[in-house]
Amino acid sequence: MTITDPVAPEALVLWCRADRVLWRRTLGGVVVLPTQRTTEPVALRGPAAMIWELLAEPLRAADLLESLAATYGVGAHEVAADVAGALDLLLELGALCRD
Repeated sequence: MTITDPVAPEALVLWCRADRVLWRRTLGGVVVLPTQRTTEPVALRGPAAMIWELLAEPLRAADLLESLAATYGVGAHEVAADVAGALDLLLELGALCRD
């Protein structure tokens, strides 16, 4: 997935947490028990944990990019790969939905 261009179609996709995913905050980030691929919990740290927290309400990928970039004080293009990777992983695990 490529979402570096904030007006690209992929950047406009609306992301949200899957309804039946169990998760908890920890001192080191967030632990998610996904619904697919594995029954093992997945620990999210750094940008991935922040993405999970930001998705308490559905957001577009472009908004996630902007929020992470602002938090880390970098350009959106510098966090685009982290955002895309985290979204892909969480989608594959069944932890996220996209519209």
